[in-house]
Amino acid sequence: MTRPKKPAAKKPAARKKSKLTLAGDRAKLETERALLLKTLKAKGWNLTHTAAELEMAGVTAVLHALDRYELREQYERSRTAKT
Repeated sequence: MTRPKKPAAKKPAARKKSKLTLAGDRAKLETERALLLKTLKAKGWNLTHTAAELEMAGVTAVLHALDRYELREQYERSRTAKT
């Protein structure tokens, strides 16, 4: 005899973040973005060298970071300017 399945429990609503937490999150993102941009410029927009300098997993990680920090377009422009 099989038991009837219970309906899925509702997930509780996410707790609202405090203003302090939100400010900290913003500051962290801005600092990470600035460090990535500074390193990219210092390394001539070379993704391999940037990944090594920042001790990231590799080029793919840098590309994901470019997208996360909305720097992909700037990276593409820098590549176009070099050719």
